[in-house]
Parts: sequence; structure tokens; C-alpha cells
Amino acid sequence: MNLCQDIFRVCFSVPLERFDLEAKFVASRRVTGLFGVSGSGKTTWLETMAGLCPTARGLVQFEDTVWLDSKRHVDVPPERRGIGYVPQDHLLFPHQTVRRNLE
Repeated sequence: MNLCQDIFRVCFSVPLERFDLEAKFVASRRVTGLFGVSGSGKTTWLETMAGLCPTARGLVQFEDTVWLDSKRHVDVPPERRGIGYVPQDHLLFPHQTVRRNLE
């Protein structure tokens, strides 16, 4: 695989309660880290990638597949994006391993 090939191409905005999240991002690796202070929009960013943020506007592209393109009225449903998202909240059982929670 060509490591210089764009894997993710993202340019979107999402109106939030206290600010509008604006993201512009290009990644050429399959594994990418996302970090920031609490309330900075990390969860919204991930939910937009997963197709779980209906107010997102802009472009989200994975390899050659466009998942979101507001200008062309493209919004691939979450179940057709082929990715998983496990939220960081109290829905996990603390007595189970991560694997068992996912299963």
C-alpha cells in the first residue's frame, strides 16, 4: 500500500451548544489518534465519522468512498460505513473485558 495515499479526508462543521466544531483533516495512515481537552469535540468528531451526527455538514471521505458530502446530498448511513464506534460512557459493564463488552 502506498503510505502517501489519503485514507481519510475530512472537512466538516457541526453546530454545538457552546461553539461550532470545524474540522479539516487528511490522514495517510489507517491508525490515527485524536486527543484534546474535555468538551473540545472529540466525541462529535468520532460520531460524525460513524454517521451518527445528523447536524454535520461538509465532506467525510474514506479512501475512495464518500460517506458525507452535503453539497451533493450524500450521507451514507452508519451501517453501510463499515466501521465500529464504542462510546465512552456508562454503557459498558465494568466487570467485563473490552472484548466481552463488544461481543
